Amino acid sequence: MACSPPNAVTGRIRRIKDITAAILLALFIFPPFLRWDRGPGAPSQAILCDIPGRRLLVFGGEFILRDLPILLAILIGCTALLFLVSAVAGRIWCGFACPQTLWVDIFFRVERFMKRHLRGNPLLIEHASRAVQLLISALTAFIFLCWFQDSWSLPALLLTGTAPPADYISLLIGAITTMLLAAHVRERFCINMCPWPRFQVAFVDEQSLVVTYDSGRGEPRGKKRLPLRPDLLAPNPLAFALDGVAGMANAPVSRDLIAMAAMEAGLRGDCVDCTRCTAVCPTNVDIRQGLQIGCIGCGLCVDACNDVMKKLDRPLSLIRFSTESGAPVKAFVRAKTIVFASLAVVSLGAAGFAVTHHDNTEFTLEPDRTPISLANGDVRNDYQLHLSLHGSQDTRVSIEAIGLPGLQPRIAGTEAATIDAAPDEDVQERLVVTAPASDHLQGRAPFVFRLINDATGKILATRQTFFWAPGSEQ
Repeated sequence: MACSPPNAVTGRIRRIKDITAAILLALFIFPPFLRWDRGPGAPSQAILCDIPGRRLLVFGGEFILRDLPILLAILIGCTALLFLVSAVAGRIWCGFACPQTLWVDIFFRVERFMKRHLRGNPLLIEHASRAVQLLISALTAFIFLCWFQDSWSLPALLLTGTAPPADYISLLIGAITTMLLAAHVRERFCINMCPWPRFQVAFVDEQSLVVTYDSGRGEPRGKKRLPLRPDLLAPNPLAFALDGVAGMANAPVSRDLIAMAAMEAGLRGDCVDCTRCTAVCPTNVDIRQGLQIGCIGCGLCVDACNDVMKKLDRPLSLIRFSTESGAPVKAFVRAKTIVFASLAVVSLGAAGFAVTHHDNTEFTLEPDRTPISLANGDVRNDYQLHLSLHGSQDTRVSIEAIGLPGLQPRIAGTEAATIDAAPDEDVQERLVVTAPASDHLQGRAPFVFRLINDATGKILATRQTFFWAPGSEQ
């Protein structure tokens, strides 16, 4: 193989990563296979990105190009959340939720499984690993395509060769991309190709929660056989004297100074230089050298180090999630986090309000402000009607005019105010409204059009407009 996978590790952080990965993979795999009844002839997939129809179907809702501001608000809110998470916890997104991290971790598990069960045959291990990884890449591309096609009918179309050529091209590109990034590029994507590590510099500061190494406690490194620094065993690190710090009894003594004296005395800190923290790191970073751009914040080195500390009967958290400044949790509430949190709440709140008040009916009226006086004294107003029922089956709708007595609407050329609308059909009609002669009908009078589904009696939309009487200001 091009390179060996990092060593496996168990522990609390590893369990959190596994649970997070399982949830995210479930959110990727299962939604395209959920069903939703939209009526005869309509797509029955609960969530479908219909590119030819230029619409997004989400359960009972349908979003079209006019709903792009909702998508923009969601993107702004999610971006603000990512900035907030980065300011609070560094690259925790990269270490726990990034798709590149998830798939690389899966591919590492495949290689470790093959090494464990196919011992002594490197060529067989490599070929078996690549075969399984290629299968995972193909399944990944297929599931991704299911978000854009009917997932239940897609397998038969692909196997019988009746699927559109674009589907086969998409599958090929998706599989090759997944295989290339997860099986070959791997950690080099995080270090050299991904732009996010460069952006995060603007958000991470000394109060951000990142993976840190306690050098004051761990240094100097040494083998287990070397004596441990006395200060690490004493309740008070200043309650003893070391050769090398004589004459400084009245001076402040720091852990770093004690570590330097311990090195000269042939003693060691808690770090036994086992390099397990580096061996389990997916990007091969030695966190003992300080925070680096290659560290994705996955925390696997924390589990590895804690495992060694348990065996040595030493306190845990030599490597841990902490702030570089040692600031308490309350320091997370600061100017930048407040700004990012506020932006996320406003954007996602606006998007949520728009989604909950969203309907699939597009109904507009453009009035002709020139009233027409009929021979019998009645007054007529004309309106240009535009109607589109998104995501519905064939529907007959009626139009009612309420708010003024005696109003009689009808479609021009007919005697009724009904329209037969096919799904997503763009209907444009001239709507005629007649009002009986009345001394009370003067100037501009408000009233309401109501659009009603004839089959269910449900009010699909209401629009307020005005009726113009002769002599009113134009």
